[in-house]
Amino acid sequence: MRSYEAARGLFSFLGLCSWAVIVIGAILAFSGGTIAGTGFGRGANGMSALLGAAPGFILAMLGFYGLALVQMGRASVDSAEYGQQSLEVARQQLEVSREVLDQGKKTAASYASLVASNQPRSKTKAKDPASDSSEISYASKAKSEPKKEPPADATPAQPKLEKPEPVAVKEDPKPALPEPPIELSLPQFEPEPIAVQTNKQPEPKKAVAHSKASEPKAVVASKKPEPKKEPYVSKQIEEKDGVFSYGSTTFSSEAAARRYVAQLGVNPNVKLPDA
Repeated sequence: MRSYEAARGLFSFLGLCSWAVIVIGAILAFSGGTIAGTGFGRGANGMSALLGAAPGFILAMLGFYGLALVQMGRASVDSAEYGQQSLEVARQQLEVSREVLDQGKKTAASYASLVASNQPRSKTKAKDPASDSSEISYASKAKSEPKKEPPADATPAQPKLEKPEPVAVKEDPKPALPEPPIELSLPQFEPEPIAVQTNKQPEPKKAVAHSKASEPKAVVASKKPEPKKEPYVSKQIEEKDGVFSYGSTTFSSEAAARRYVAQLGVNPNVKLPDA
C-alpha cells in the first residue's frame, strides 16, 4: 500500500526549501543592487543596481518555480488518495449488494418451500416406496394372469314382448251432419266527411318593372386633388469649434438646435435651407 503521509512529508520539506530559496534570492537581489550601485565611491546608479540585483531575482524565480512544482505534487498525491478511497467504497458496496442478492435467493427458496407445504397433501404428497412396490406387483400380476373370455352360449336372456289386446270400436248407423256456421251481424258505421284545409298562400303581386331611364342618376361629387406635400428631408446636427450647425443655421447649444429641428418636423411645409 502506498504511503501518502510520507509523500506529503517529502513535499512539505521541498516546499520549505523553495521558500528558503525565495527568501535568499530576495536578500541577494537587495544587497547586490546596493553594493553594485555604491562600489565605485559614487551615488547609486539605476543600471548598476539592476545588474547587481539580477542574480538574486533569478534565484528567487527559481524558488517560485520549485514551489509551484511542490504544490502540483501535493495535488497529485491528494487525487491519488481520493481515488483509492473511492475504489474501497465501491468494493464495499459491491460486497453488500452481493450479500443482499444471496439473501434474496435464500428468501425465495424458503418462500417456495412454504407455499409447497401449504398446498393440499393430495397434490404435493410424495409417493412412498411401499405404494410404488404394491403398484408394480399389481401390474405384474395383471399381466401374468390370462384373460377369461365369456362362453359363446352365455348370452343374456331378452324379455318377451306381449302384443296389445284389440279394442272394439262401435260404428254409428247414421253419419253425423256438419253443424251450420254461426253468422255474426256487426253494426255498420258510415264515415263522416272530413274537412280538408288547404294552406294556399295568396300569390304575390307582380312587381312593375321600372325602366332604367326613370331611375334618378346618382350625383358624383367631383373631388379636388389634394396638394402634394413635400417630403421632409432630415439632416444631422454638426458640431465644429463649439458651434452647432444645422444646414446653414448655427446655434450656440445643442438643445437649441434640437428644438429648431423639432419645430421643423412639426411643420412639414417649412423648407430647409441648403447647406
